[in-house]
Amino acid sequence: MPHGVRSSKTKPISKNGDAYTPKPGVSDVVLARKTFEDIKEQGNSGKRLSNNSALISTMAKHGRISDCIDMLSYFEKQGVTTKLFADRAVFNAFCRADKFERALQVFERLSKAGPLDPWVYGWAMNAATQLDRQEVLAAIFRVLVPECDTDVTTTDSFQVDTTYDLVYEMLQDACSRGVDLSEPALRSFATFAFKAAHSDLALTVVSISQNGNSSVSREIVEAALTSCCFDSRWSDVIRVFEDTPANLRPNLASDSLGAVMKAYARSGDEFFALELFENHKAKWGKFACNIALDVLLETDQADAALTLAKDMKRHGVKWNSRMYTAVALAYIRSGLLDEARVFLSDNAKLLQNCSYGAYRELIECYMNARGDNLTACQLIVDLIENNKEVEFSDWQDALQLAYELPDRDLYWHVRKLLWLRGRDLEDKIPSHLMLTERESPVGRGFRAESSSVAHHIPLMPAEVSLALEVFDDIWNADGSGLTRNTATKLLTTMIKHKHISDCVEMVDYFKERRVLPKPFACAAAFNLLCDAKEDDLALQLFEGMLQDGMFLSGGDCIRALNVAMKLDNHELASSIGDYMKENVMHADERQAH
Repeated sequence: MPHGVRSSKTKPISKNGDAYTPKPGVSDVVLARKTFEDIKEQGNSGKRLSNNSALISTMAKHGRISDCIDMLSYFEKQGVTTKLFADRAVFNAFCRADKFERALQVFERLSKAGPLDPWVYGWAMNAATQLDRQEVLAAIFRVLVPECDTDVTTTDSFQVDTTYDLVYEMLQDACSRGVDLSEPALRSFATFAFKAAHSDLALTVVSISQNGNSSVSREIVEAALTSCCFDSRWSDVIRVFEDTPANLRPNLASDSLGAVMKAYARSGDEFFALELFENHKAKWGKFACNIALDVLLETDQADAALTLAKDMKRHGVKWNSRMYTAVALAYIRSGLLDEARVFLSDNAKLLQNCSYGAYRELIECYMNARGDNLTACQLIVDLIENNKEVEFSDWQDALQLAYELPDRDLYWHVRKLLWLRGRDLEDKIPSHLMLTERESPVGRGFRAESSSVAHHIPLMPAEVSLALEVFDDIWNADGSGLTRNTATKLLTTMIKHKHISDCVEMVDYFKERRVLPKPFACAAAFNLLCDAKEDDLALQLFEGMLQDGMFLSGGDCIRALNVAMKLDNHELASSIGDYMKENVMHADERQAH
């Protein structure tokens, strides 16, 4: 186990953990992988493994976990060790990827090399906690607090409900015995408290530091602020911040500043939170800016939120989806509804399915403040298209508004979205909103004989019309949007309504796109095609089912065998016969027994 802890200052704690040298370009990953493959292929002949550390550290810094595992395994088999910097990089990567078992294996090697940085011990304690490895925690504690007697750090001596609290209890016990703790050890515990979001442990470390001879370090304060914020301990966040030396406060990381701002805002002092934010512009980051925007919106300062958004751009703050949502709400609450609509539309991808609340608020404004049901309906459609999770009421509202419009185009667009995404919601929609027949012609522009002019077709069942329109969209988009589920629904709709020609066309197109519908749909389509004397296409479909490993019924196999013999496809007939011997007949025998 570890030899000790290095007394040199560890790197600042941050959300991203310890930072190494800047990541190399992606081309370095390709080069490292190629070099490694060459080494394995040549069996080390003419190739030395002296650069193994550089290879694996490159993979680690890019988070290429599987490559790290492959390289470690190979190097171990070759009896080649990696250097300390590479082991640290791999340990870091495994921890980030939650590969805690492998992380502890690397930590075991690291600990034999000599004293380690505090962050390494902190991350190792977190890994051990995640794996419920109390013996590892006790061993690390003995390294960090060597003055403790061995029996003091025996885990059986402590009554804890979970491994999560073990380090905290051991530290409390050490303090009660008057054991002195070094600053590197305290930083190790602070790092662990930060990683594990253990606010009690973080506050204990702060208290020990304040009562010691040395001043409290920034890393220890940051661990307490962020972990207490995570646990919504607002009064503790404020207390730690107010006890922090004035000269240390400006150096706090952006996330810590955000934690303090959030604590003051949640404690009712929103204006001090904003003052703190304004006085630390150099520390503006995503978390702090998000908190500032939230506070401005909560205190009815929408115009100020829009001004802040412009300042954030000037300061080079990288926006996240939460910021885009806040700015959209600021536009809405400033009465700039049209600007809000354009903003939501222009940034739909950047909002990343987080625009639901903003859309709902904007929709209500258009309906109630402006009485503009057309725009409100269009916005509900935008909401549905830009958010994966929507409520049943959204579908119903969209259909209700679209149903009341004189033009049916938007109504049928909503119905198409419902057909694609609504799953079983159609049965829950009030029947008067679910028109059973298509009232207008449908454009079908994908066939070779088609022109850009829409073909006028007679009224047909709504679900057939919608399915054909979806199929058109997929065809015109060169197959984009075609999934197995969509293919299955399209095909079953055509089968249900016995649209033979459309069924034939779809089966042929799915075959071309190498998308095979689900077994029950394929079986139904096969029999429908056979009934329609579309023998060649039916047999092609059955062959695809056979190759896909689907379970085929005895009746379908016999029918396919007859069609194959009729078309002189003896090779396929033989394959069907083999399948029947292997599966159908054996199944009958098992059933008989």
